[in-house]
This record gives sequence, C-alpha cells and structure tokens, in this order.
Amino acid sequence: MNNAATPIKESSLSTNLSNLAHTLARELAMACRKMAIYGQGHPQTARAIEKPFFVFAQFFRFKYYVSLNVQHGRLFVANIALKDNVLYREVLQYMQ
Repeated sequence: MNNAATPIKESSLSTNLSNLAHTLARELAMACRKMAIYGQGHPQTARAIEKPFFVFAQFFRFKYYVSLNVQHGRLFVANIALKDNVLYREVLQYMQ
C-alpha cells in the first residue's frame, strides 16, 4: 500500500473511525446471522459477506491492519471499544 500515491480528499478528513468500527462489527454480526439462517450457498449470504469487506476496504485507506480483540468481555475493533449492543454480543460469543 503506497500512501504517497493516494491523494487526501475532504471525505477522508471527515471520516470517523469510531463509526467505521461500529459499522464493521454490525456488518460482521449480520453476516454471521445470515450465514446461520440461510447456509453457505444461498445468494443472501454472498451479499451479506461482501458488506464487511467493503468496510475493511474503507479501513485500509487509513490503517495497514484492523484488529478484532476481546478484553474483559468487551469487543474492540481497531483498538476502539464498541458500545454494548445486542448484535455485538453475538460476535463476542463467536470470538470467545
């Protein structure tokens, strides 16, 4: 990833990484939920799995890696503590 070739735009400066972390956790939770309901070969699961990758692509504009951590029963995405949410609890259970 070459940051010198990437121009800095106004939209990049106004990006909130906390909102992006919450969006990533929500999309991961929804993808897990749809995989559990529909199964592996269903078109709904393919669409649901694409969404977290789009959010990862947005993160990779700013960071070289995105970490998912569990510490003291709380979920952290890119070292940002997520607010307690029903959807995040499922991801937390999968990771534990």
